[in-house]
Amino acid sequence: MTILNAAVAGDLAPKGVLRASINLGNPVLARGTPTAPAGVTVDIAREIGARLDVPVELVCFDAARKSYEAMTAGRADLCFLAVEPAREAEVAFTAPYVVIEGVFAVPGDSPFVTAADVDRAGVRIGVKRGSAYDLFLSRTLRHASVVRGEEGVEEFRAQGLEAAAGIRQPMTEFVATHPGVRLVEDRFMQIRQAVGTTRTRRPETVRFLRDVVEELKAGGFVAEALRRAHQSDALVAPPGQPQSQGWKAVPCDPRPQDRQRAGSVPDRNREVPARLSRGRVRRSVPARSPALRAAPVPPSASPSPPAPNRSVRTTPRPAHDGTAPLPPPPPGAVGAPSSRGRRAPAAVGPCAPGRCPARRTSPLPRP
Repeated sequence: MTILNAAVAGDLAPKGVLRASINLGNPVLARGTPTAPAGVTVDIAREIGARLDVPVELVCFDAARKSYEAMTAGRADLCFLAVEPAREAEVAFTAPYVVIEGVFAVPGDSPFVTAADVDRAGVRIGVKRGSAYDLFLSRTLRHASVVRGEEGVEEFRAQGLEAAAGIRQPMTEFVATHPGVRLVEDRFMQIRQAVGTTRTRRPETVRFLRDVVEELKAGGFVAEALRRAHQSDALVAPPGQPQSQGWKAVPCDPRPQDRQRAGSVPDRNREVPARLSRGRVRRSVPARSPALRAAPVPPSASPSPPAPNRSVRTTPRPAHDGTAPLPPPPPGAVGAPSSRGRRAPAAVGPCAPGRCPARRTSPLPRP
């Protein structure tokens, strides 16, 4: 075991045993009895314990609410719960390893066709108390109300409710065994199942769990565990974002219309501060998208050409055809030797087509 894993093991399992809370109430994640549980969460818990070289103790519950309470009360070191804002205050989650769906079951003669149809005034929805869909519906419903119980479908049948909420797989089995009840195929939420621990753990411990979950997804461990539990491997969550590097994935070179829709393109009518160009102030122009080629500056905004240097006296040279040698410049003219032996700056005069020898000069006599 490496030094890092030893430090993580001491932080995550300070008593030398990794206590993992298992929710047997979600058949997609775990099945069996408290003495012999099985499923993808059991396999992940044992794999984390093997990597930390510590024994694993499986603490089983029949509801996610009880698993969460054991986590916050210090009776468990690891949990397998759906990511919800109400839980994130106490639990540090990894990226999801499995994504499942929440759906509604309704009476066969119900007018509801889509999940959005269920959110109407007077509609009562049976839910399992403290479940992920209970938390989700409690904060998202506008008109309908939830009726909590030990099992949402039992409240649905006992009280004659208008709908029952639950996970797609067990709800499909419930509908198949109860005539007169049908499933609303449209999902009302995605349930992101993740590994969690208390926020009192060190950042290195949370990063370790996040990296392990990503490795188990990418290597096919989660998919194989789902198949052993007779669940579809299509439930495996997509790759999450790396945590140890501390970067955030962003789209590469988004289209201008996408950036404008996201509010990252400045308003074209907003003026930008004046810029300096070759020592001169250019007037302000409207801001443009960085992805678009800047339009040429109109002639009115172009900088003025530099003023000619009038401190040097120039003498125009006669036009020539480029074949005959030029006569030497008169004393004092541009290009003639000065009194100190240095040649004055040469000026370009009018030339005929062809090569212009006006710039060619003869060696200067030394004083």
